[in-house]
Amino acid sequence: MKPAGIDEESAIRELLESHDASTSAQHDENVLQAMRAMVQERRSSPRRRVSWAIAASIMVLTCLGGWLSASIEEQQPTLATVVLGPGVVRGNADVVRFTVPAANGTVRLELDLATVTKHAAYHAALKTLAGRPVWNADDLRAQTVPWGRAIAIELPASLLEPSQYEISLQDSASRSPAEEPTYYYFVVVGK
Repeated sequence: MKPAGIDEESAIRELLESHDASTSAQHDENVLQAMRAMVQERRSSPRRRVSWAIAASIMVLTCLGGWLSASIEEQQPTLATVVLGPGVVRGNADVVRFTVPAANGTVRLELDLATVTKHAAYHAALKTLAGRPVWNADDLRAQTVPWGRAIAIELPASLLEPSQYEISLQDSASRSPAEEPTYYYFVVVGK
C-alpha cells in the first residue's frame, strides 16, 4: 500500500523503480496491493478514474514485460551438435570426442536410429563410464533429421564435465530386461 501523503503517480513511480531490486513475486504482490489501493480511491473520486486506468495499464505492461524477459532469458543457445552412432565399443578409437564450450548453453546429442528397433517412444539414460548417473528421460520421440531418424537430446553444457560417457536407449513403454538397450559412447575431452 502507498504511504500516506504520497500521490498515485509517486506510488506508481516508486513501484516501477523497485521492480529491478525486488524478486518478481515480491514485485507482483506490491503491484496487487497498489492496484487495490487505487480501486478504493477510484470509487471515492471520479477524477481519479482516468489516472487509475493509466496506472493499471502501466502496471500490467510492467508485469507482462518482466514475464516476457524472464522467458526469453530461459532459452539457452545450442553450443554444439554431436551425432552419435550405436554399436561403437567403448574404448574404441572411433568413439566421438569433443570439447564442450565453457559458455552457458546446451549441447545437442543426436542418437542415430538407423539400426535401432523402432518404438513409439524411447527411454534414455546418460551416465559416466564410472557409473555416475548424469541425466535420464522417458517418452523421447524419434525425429527426422537430414541424414535419417534420430533421438535429439538437449543437455545443459554444465552437466558435461571432461569424462567418458555412455547413453543407453530402449523402449520407453516396456523397459523390459529381455530387450537389450542400444548403447552410445562419447568422450568430453575438455571445457
